[in-house]
Amino acid sequence: MRILGQSLIALLAWFWLTLAFAQVPNELPIEQGSLQIAITQAPPEASLDDILSGRVLPGITPVLANSVSLPAPTLNHVWLRLKLHLPAYRAGTWHIRLNRQGIEGINAYFPEISKTRVPVLRVLHDQEKRRHFPDSYYVSLPADWKGDKIVYLEIIGAGYLHLEPKLLSRAQAERQDQRGEKIFIATYLTLLFGVAFALARQHVHKGAQMVGTAVWALVLLLASMVFNGHAEVLPGGSYSLAAGPGLGLGLFVMAAGQALWVTRSYAGMNRHVPFLSSIFDKAGWVLLMLGVAVTYLPIGYMGLLQTGVLALWTMTAVACIFGLSMDSRQTRWSAILVWCGLLLAMFTPVLAYWLALPASQPVRIGFQLLLALLVLVHVLVPWIRAMLQARQMQKRKSEPVFTPEQKIDRAREQLMTGLNSALRAASEGDLEWIAFRRLLEGLKPVLPQAASAVIAMNYHNEDLLLVEPKEAKERYAMLLNQRGNLLRNLSRSTAPQQIVIDFDGPDGPLEHVQLALIPLPIEKPGWGALLVERVADQAYSDAELSMCAEFASLATTAGEDAAFAMQERRGAEIDPDVGVYRHDAIDPILRKIHEASLLQRRSLSVLLIALDEYNKLPEVSRLPAMRAVADLVREEAQYGWTLGRMEEDSLLMIVPDLQIGLARELAERICTTARKHSVADLANIRFNVSIGIAQLQQIERSPQQMLLRLAKALAKAREYGGNQVQSTDSAVL
Repeated sequence: MRILGQSLIALLAWFWLTLAFAQVPNELPIEQGSLQIAITQAPPEASLDDILSGRVLPGITPVLANSVSLPAPTLNHVWLRLKLHLPAYRAGTWHIRLNRQGIEGINAYFPEISKTRVPVLRVLHDQEKRRHFPDSYYVSLPADWKGDKIVYLEIIGAGYLHLEPKLLSRAQAERQDQRGEKIFIATYLTLLFGVAFALARQHVHKGAQMVGTAVWALVLLLASMVFNGHAEVLPGGSYSLAAGPGLGLGLFVMAAGQALWVTRSYAGMNRHVPFLSSIFDKAGWVLLMLGVAVTYLPIGYMGLLQTGVLALWTMTAVACIFGLSMDSRQTRWSAILVWCGLLLAMFTPVLAYWLALPASQPVRIGFQLLLALLVLVHVLVPWIRAMLQARQMQKRKSEPVFTPEQKIDRAREQLMTGLNSALRAASEGDLEWIAFRRLLEGLKPVLPQAASAVIAMNYHNEDLLLVEPKEAKERYAMLLNQRGNLLRNLSRSTAPQQIVIDFDGPDGPLEHVQLALIPLPIEKPGWGALLVERVADQAYSDAELSMCAEFASLATTAGEDAAFAMQERRGAEIDPDVGVYRHDAIDPILRKIHEASLLQRRSLSVLLIALDEYNKLPEVSRLPAMRAVADLVREEAQYGWTLGRMEEDSLLMIVPDLQIGLARELAERICTTARKHSVADLANIRFNVSIGIAQLQQIERSPQQMLLRLAKALAKAREYGGNQVQSTDSAVL
């Protein structure tokens, strides 16, 4: 699906790059031939003599550019005077080309030969090779014309016109026709494919609701062919134009209503936003009836209809984009992107009318190409998604079926793999938690259960209660409170067993709760057990109890081994005299925490805690006094804080995520506690501490400057007599 979305984005990007740089090649170099344009408008009854003599209008106005745009000339005919320069050395017939648009008739006048009009509407330069989907009207010039000539064209049109006559040779006209016909064929074939694919999917998947999409694609195909003047190709197409002059625009309005219905189905609005779905449904019916009315409006309203249809499709595009955004599935993005491209493409003909873009074929009918692409998105994207889902389901079906023994072997292997990887990445305080959590996760796929829990009391000096699922934790906490003595006594045995127990849960009394109880090897006075709960009428087999005992033993052993390895590693980093990190171990820890706080822009405070008059103490009293200081500091420490020995008489405390004000309050508490403290085995010697505080500054890229300020703060505290707290800011160095 991601590849499909990327392909659609690439297609959109290609289309808009082509559209932006689609300058028509210079089909007519200046040395081959040229023309100059002049324009006027006159009543339908005016003749060429009336135009030339000025009896109707003062004259014809020259046009400096090579094209001219004008609003709907419903009551008048447009007259063009073309001054031609035909080189004498170039043999062959020349042709004047006009873009196919809302032109009802063209009359040509060659004053040098005769002032009699020559009807040339839809007359191609090559009658023997008439094309099915022409994009141009041609006026063939007399074969023997050379030099400077004048031609008058009387144009009967409706709606907004953009006249850009070009002087082409026979070969140039043929190339122009071939290029234009390919774009029309690509557009019509894409819409036909949309109809065929929609019907095919409806046939394959009866509930796909693709009939509406097929009808939408068909209406868009008819609307495009009528709008482009190609309805005669269809069986009975010539008679369809008798329905009304606005048939093409009316079909586009009907297609806008059907676009709302297709988007409603594609985005699943009935399920997600039923209120918006109802609005889309009603708006679709309104546009359908409005399209029928547009078909029969008089031709005099053609300009107003063109503006109105553009506004209707703009509102439809915005509404569909909004409706698709309500869908949470990834498939919405393909349709949203194409709708956004279509929204832009609809205004390129307007830019061409304002002479801001060249009136090339991609600019004039590019919106039809995107409509065809939009149909394919609404047909193929859901189909591809359904095929991918079916393929995934087929893969699941083809997965091998394991026996209960094989499932247990796989669960055992996954448990050990998960334990090893999790324990390697775990922090010191999470070792036992992760080991027992993996135990609960490993039992779920192989042992049917309602809930499970690990109780570990006084395990590494902590009490653990882990419950799966987490919603049952309150219930097991109440079980431990009410039946703790019973569970502890049962855990003293070495064999797994099953019991039926009752207790008061959070929602009332619970009777006959079936539990498997597997003792955990925790040294006294601690105790622990793995509990697995089932409904009361489902007993445990001996094999299930043995499996639980095996898994519990694996998890406990892995946790103990990891904890032992952690203790050995910590033994090389801990000062054995005081029980805190050594100086060489605290330095990398500080650098790591400093870097993390700097990158994450978090607070970091450091405290330097020094024992006052350390050198005046008896030598035998110095070490016990430092241990006493470390103990009382640890009483104030929280999880995540780090304590290390900086010098013989000082400790460094690293406190992440603590502002300087709170750090000062912490230091004051430590000072107060130290003043009240005495060491009983040192003849009740009392001692004081001095504390310096510094905080991380975001401009500091290493902790050295912070440590310098920290030492300065401690020196200041001792200079003022000690037994106090001092802090520094970035200005104190």
